[in-house]
Amino acid sequence: SASIDLLKKSFARVKAPKRYLIEAFNHCVKESESIFKARGGVSEPACVSHNDFRLGNLMIDAKAVRLTAVLDWEFTSWGDPLADIGWLTAPCWRFGGQAAVAGFGAVDDLLAGYASVAADGSSVQRLHERASRELDFWQRYAHLRWAIIAAQQGERAISGDSEALELLLTGAMVASILEPTLGHYWGEIPKTTLQEPGPVESELDRLLAEAGLHLKGHLASGLSGAQRYSALMSANAIRLARGALRRPEKISMGVSSSETQNSDLAKQELAADLAVWNFRS
Repeated sequence: SASIDLLKKSFARVKAPKRYLIEAFNHCVKESESIFKARGGVSEPACVSHNDFRLGNLMIDAKAVRLTAVLDWEFTSWGDPLADIGWLTAPCWRFGGQAAVAGFGAVDDLLAGYASVAADGSSVQRLHERASRELDFWQRYAHLRWAIIAAQQGERAISGDSEALELLLTGAMVASILEPTLGHYWGEIPKTTLQEPGPVESELDRLLAEAGLHLKGHLASGLSGAQRYSALMSANAIRLARGALRRPEKISMGVSSSETQNSDLAKQELAADLAVWNFRS
């Protein structure tokens, strides 16, 4: 489909993808092929896809309780009708909420909204039927696409640039973004334990810890707006640096000829990156 073609082109632009990103991509493409075969080899008609259809890009009239505008059309392309619905309902855009649509809405209500403005009733019925079978896949697709975008942003960081730190932190999110998708494909998420830093690293860790506390406890508390955001972002980078000091022994580089071995290495790499991302002193 057009959405899978978009995914392939986007993935090809990642210069040095993590092993687990490669694994997630391969699994997702394979699953899309299975879905295509289950449909009898019939492609769904493409439609205009926003491709960043989430709450942060929607303007809603609180009094009238209606959508007034959709912002940020830079990713727009032809795509599958379920791509935007999968993006809006993906766990990564629920921000802790339990409901499927942006953390607070129901899928049935969302589809009813589509039906209320659709000219073709049969296409809406088809969308309902497909959503019941395929929505989980399109949510996994959303996580993978967001992870690819995050990886690209991390690679765009230029030392000294005003946006570099935020881009690097976005790149560091890839493991956490892919966690639910790979949990589905692998059946479980591997775990690892961070190691205590050695003598030299301990001195560095203490300096980093104090710098982080100073940023959060003394500087950020007296700031507001963009300055406060920058201070907290810097403190978060320090936290990740402290986690990296505790990272398990370096995972072997290169690609194995064994698919099983590559999968095992991807799991080790994901476990280590998740442990660093989740580090708390």
